[in-house]
Amino acid sequence: MAESTRRLLVRGIASAKAGDVDQARHYLEWVLRTENTHAQREDAWFWLSQISEETAEKREYLESVLAANPRHQRAQLSIAVLDGKLAQNAIIDPDHHIHPVRSGEVQETTADRFECPNCGSRMVFTPDGQSLTCEYCRSREDEQESIGELAEQSFLLSMATARGHNKAVMMRTFDCDGCGAKFVLTPETISATCPHCESTYAADKTDEAEYIPPEGIIPFQFDRDRTVEILKQWLRQQKVKGRGRIKSVQGIYLPVWTFDIGGLLNWKGHTYSGSSHNTLAVSGDKPVFYDDILVPASNPQPPHFDDLLPGYNLKEVIAYDSKYIANWLAETYQIKLSNAALFARQKALALGRRMVKNSMSGSVQDLTVLSTDIHVESFKLVLLPIWVCHYEIEGLTYETLVNGQTEDVIGETPETRFEKFVDWLLD
Repeated sequence: MAESTRRLLVRGIASAKAGDVDQARHYLEWVLRTENTHAQREDAWFWLSQISEETAEKREYLESVLAANPRHQRAQLSIAVLDGKLAQNAIIDPDHHIHPVRSGEVQETTADRFECPNCGSRMVFTPDGQSLTCEYCRSREDEQESIGELAEQSFLLSMATARGHNKAVMMRTFDCDGCGAKFVLTPETISATCPHCESTYAADKTDEAEYIPPEGIIPFQFDRDRTVEILKQWLRQQKVKGRGRIKSVQGIYLPVWTFDIGGLLNWKGHTYSGSSHNTLAVSGDKPVFYDDILVPASNPQPPHFDDLLPGYNLKEVIAYDSKYIANWLAETYQIKLSNAALFARQKALALGRRMVKNSMSGSVQDLTVLSTDIHVESFKLVLLPIWVCHYEIEGLTYETLVNGQTEDVIGETPETRFEKFVDWLLD
């Protein structure tokens, strides 16, 4: 019976692909009337939805698939098309090359110039982006625009379209020859200094590159003067000795992917039966959901940035607006969505393994945890504020990072650099 059902299903799918609707319906409905597996029922319902001409019937079949298997990706995409969330012609064919945005489709970046009503000088945004302040007379005006709502993007729908595979718009960028970092610039920027290696560039070094604008941003919460105070206080706390000076303090937005991942972690192993040495195979699953797993999107990234990431309060991410980066450097992402999602799954699996292992209290031996049933639900690309500081002690330069939201500091001192050198010698 199982083999005959499989043959019916194969004939039904082949007929559906060939456009023979009547023959396909005949075989697929026959599958549903015979003894079948869960997977065969799902395939029969799905392909019946594909040959159905009436929307209500198509939706009924798709909902049957999703009721049996909420993770059925093709059914999810088809429902998204029915709901108007995804255009059919936007779905990419993975067997064909994805062409980048053409020059005629470039979305130009724009920049507003704000003049002070008192003296006519240029007004710039405060670090939090909520007010304008005059660079000359320091008068201040509050912005009246409301902050937009931030929506997370469906990972499945994005990966089904070109958005998940290549960059969407053209932006003005420059590559640092000193360290390889890549930055996006607003049109009014005429020069820039790399915060990592302190190389300076003029506007004629810039280029255009395809770039996906971020969905969200955490604006800077304090200015350069406050950052200098924070750095000096940290150096005193670290008891840094010797004659020195602060060489540079520069604010920069760094891109980070955030992922929501959920599903079931399947596990298996064995345990001992009673007081005997006989082993008993055991298995099970645990539901998991991880909110905002962070994956840095720049390459290279500043040393210690991974250690600074947990300190950001992502509840304060707001909808991206180009006004927030009008007076700041913003580094572009170098790790694409598809690759970042793999890193996020690895992080989720590591967290899940620890959780499952701890819940077993050592009662299960040879524990294996599988991630086949956990999925990326949604994602965001956000910009996080960071101050990159360089200070000099006795002729040597050290780098320190300051979280532009929380004032957390992390970096190297002469003592930590010496400790790393000793560790390297001992390895």
